[in-house]
Amino acid sequence: MAWNYSVAQTSTKDKVRWIIGDTDNDRQLISDEEINAVLARQSNNIVRSAIEIAEHLEAKFVRRAESRSGDIIADYLTVAGKYRDLARRLKKKVTKGYWLDTTSSRDGDKADVDI
Repeated sequence: MAWNYSVAQTSTKDKVRWIIGDTDNDRQLISDEEINAVLARQSNNIVRSAIEIAEHLEAKFVRRAESRSGDIIADYLTVAGKYRDLARRLKKKVTKGYWLDTTSSRDGDKADVDI
């Protein structure tokens, strides 16, 4: 599976990747194909896609914790909690009707999203 990220964020995939923090080539979290599948399911909505992926990553890291022991469990559960919190923060911003417009320099633009 492919993994690509452009700092210029010219694609919707790269914008989703930036929101979820999957921008480090050495620590890849989710493939391009998986992001594109979520984008298709979410009608190319960047925020809804980022929420769905954050919730998926939470589940992914909880599952990893279940198959490990010792300090590694705590690490995976901590990471899972971070993605749960990210999904909640994104939902809260959407619920309030505001989102950072990732295609311009304006803050607080109304979001065109349905959750």
